[in-house]
Amino acid sequence: MILTEDSQGNVWLSKYDTTAELNEAWELIIQNTYPVGEAV
Repeated sequence: MILTEDSQGNVWLSKYDTTAELNEAWELIIQNTYPVGEAV
């Protein structure tokens, strides 16, 4: 499960059937949070 919060303060719970689906979703979160080429 992944909990996220949007800019309006709404909280969302996402459930995944497999570890692979969870890992894929988590990777998308990481990519959107820290885009390639952006200094961390």
